[in-house]
Amino acid sequence: MKFQKSTIFPFALIILLATACSSEDSPKDEQEQEINPANQKLVSITYPTSSNLAYMNDKQEYQYDDLSRIKLNGAIEIKYVSDDLIETNLLEDNMSNVDLEAKTFIKLKDKNIVSFIGNRVFKKLTGEVTSIDRDSTVISYENGYLFKLVTYFKSITTGSTGKYYLQKQIDFTITNGNITQTKTTEYGDVVVTNYTYDSSPYIPMGDFGYETPLHKVGLIKPLFYNKLGKSSANNIIKIENVFTKTPFQKSYKTISFKRNFDKYGRISEILLSGSCVTSNPDNVATDFTDEKVLFEYK
Repeated sequence: MKFQKSTIFPFALIILLATACSSEDSPKDEQEQEINPANQKLVSITYPTSSNLAYMNDKQEYQYDDLSRIKLNGAIEIKYVSDDLIETNLLEDNMSNVDLEAKTFIKLKDKNIVSFIGNRVFKKLTGEVTSIDRDSTVISYENGYLFKLVTYFKSITTGSTGKYYLQKQIDFTITNGNITQTKTTEYGDVVVTNYTYDSSPYIPMGDFGYETPLHKVGLIKPLFYNKLGKSSANNIIKIENVFTKTPFQKSYKTISFKRNFDKYGRISEILLSGSCVTSNPDNVATDFTDEKVLFEYK
């Protein structure tokens, strides 16, 4: 009997400890509710990965320096060389049998990006360079808004120095303080993107979804979204792409935006719904509903 009692006692003690721990959770919960959002930073953006989407981005994670500037975006290191120059450096890659060195040099003027140059060196595991890709992008502004983006590209391989050619051009149209249209010319194809806006003031980071003007520029969004001239006055609620010919690669035809906020008023998620199009007989033009872009703060 004594043996049986000794086995029951620890079990009862466990229950008491569990109850005590449960009661101690309340002050902790209260502390969590008292978090000052001003002391928190955006630490990650998680993009949807549904197969119904035309394309998707990997999850982005951010670390900050002592000046509250982003110093790491996943495997990308960010260096603030001067007030007018920022450098990004790929610390590691996930390519097999190839070693990739990738750097981007971003030049600013009056706190806005005016150009960025990318340099990617591909090497065999033995260290032998197989090719070098270089792109040079120039951004111009009109009345403080994005006006034009032009990218030139060249590839240097063994026995060839390569020549720069026009890879992409984006023309931006501004109406009533909003970017209402972009015209993208790339590899001879033209896509016109029309944007519909609400009447509410612009929400910072509210345009971090796919196919927005910010997304088309193609840089690290939290780092550069406020370094591309004036933001639009209002918020995108619908995107529609108009193609000169139906693309072979699955592409977005329409996207609508809905935004939700946390209890501190910060954007917490963007819901994307819309449709895709493709001329590939082996692919499917799909629709998607409420695919989430999630924001995490710590």
